Amino acid sequence: MGNKSIFNIDAFKGALKDGLARPNKFLVSLPDGNTIANDNKTFKGRESKVSNDLPNKPNLTWLCRSCSLPINQTLTSERLIGMKQEKITYGYAQSDVILSFYEPNTWPIRKYFQTWQDTQVNQDTQELNFKYGTASQPGYAKDVRIFAMDTTGKATYGVLLIDAFPTTLNAQEFSNENNGIVDTTITLTYTRYQTLAVGYAPTASKVNLDFENGLDEFVQGQANARLLREVNKATGLSTSTFI
Repeated sequence: MGNKSIFNIDAFKGALKDGLARPNKFLVSLPDGNTIANDNKTFKGRESKVSNDLPNKPNLTWLCRSCSLPINQTLTSERLIGMKQEKITYGYAQSDVILSFYEPNTWPIRKYFQTWQDTQVNQDTQELNFKYGTASQPGYAKDVRIFAMDTTGKATYGVLLIDAFPTTLNAQEFSNENNGIVDTTITLTYTRYQTLAVGYAPTASKVNLDFENGLDEFVQGQANARLLREVNKATGLSTSTFI
């Protein structure tokens, strides 16, 4: 006689008590436009007219139409043990992340990423900027966060792209189609990524622009709690704070 629990519809429904993940519930947190503009001005020594009125973080979040989570691949090699071959791990590889945006008539998204790319290399002077920079000369690498949300607006999964920067800005083709819209696609590379602790539920709508500010504070608080836990572990103390 088989295991009845395998075919129990209530058990199946219980496994889905939190609902199914939806691909259209996501949030991307990019550096603010003023940050990119100021870094570009510091690097080039002058203010660029293109960098005026770059989009802020909430607008970047609203205009992002699609994104991808990074691929994490374990690299293996064959090892012969006796007569049997086995795979062993020797490293890992991570993929670039692709973001796609709706482009308003003033082209703020393309200007934003062009300015960010111009902060990496000055094409007029052929000068390269530092990736990490210093206190007086900010680098072009910035942290980017991607969150998966549930239907209530609660973050249920998130990744932190550490030291990310744009590498490829897509070509834009024009045509005589009446109903076409411009879609700006950017490829981000990064040093590595971390999975973020989640559980933040906004107290206000994103329309009020409070969501990202609260989420920033929540993530920073979780990071501080993680650091405290590591310190306590090293010193033999205990803490009830968890991530």
